[in-house]
Amino acid sequence: MTLICPRSNANNRLSGGLFGLAVVAGPSATITGTPQIGEILTGVINGLEGGEVVSNRKWTRNGADIAGASATTYTLVALDDEQQIRFQTDVDGQTIVSAPVAPIYPIAVNTDLPELLGTPQPGEILTVDFGAWTGAVGGAFTVSVRSDGVEFSNSTSFTVPNNVGEDLTAVVTYANSGGSPFAQSAPVEIVAAPPAETISVLSVDGQTPDGDLSISYTISGTSGVSWGIGTGAA
Repeated sequence: MTLICPRSNANNRLSGGLFGLAVVAGPSATITGTPQIGEILTGVINGLEGGEVVSNRKWTRNGADIAGASATTYTLVALDDEQQIRFQTDVDGQTIVSAPVAPIYPIAVNTDLPELLGTPQPGEILTVDFGAWTGAVGGAFTVSVRSDGVEFSNSTSFTVPNNVGEDLTAVVTYANSGGSPFAQSAPVEIVAAPPAETISVLSVDGQTPDGDLSISYTISGTSGVSWGIGTGAA
């Protein structure tokens, strides 16, 4: 009688006697650790029974060897962002490869809200201060400036529209592979510019003993008398 027991792959092995024959999975590789840029991953070999020859440890990025990465640990770098990272090694001459991980950057966190800087009057220039963020790496800031919730600019410097009474806000977003968190500035109301000063000469009252004129005037509604406006008299 011939007993045939198929092996599912080259790393499987047989165990047990004639009447307890079973297929036992051979060694396998896995990766532990947090798959974020800057974190340390560890390659783990599972299923060793002792005495196996383990060699040729390495880490790969999208199937290509990572230069210098031949230890059981590997620190993720910027080039690994959203790439396929694997750990592989040889056990008794057979290559085992882990399932891939796709690292990302940590998500950014806003710690101080954005702010609109400048005078909120029509025609004036305001600038957007992004506020303070942690973990803002591997991505970029974007800005949405809004008047009563309606976007009208994506610039960090903009001209205040003639929407007196409406509220200006700036929404700042930081996007990387970890996510796209945003923060909004406190609202700033658009106010009308004060009227320009006007000077009206009401009357010329006469000359001082020194030969100067006495002039009654108003400046933006405030009356007064000015002495010392020279006439050129000797």
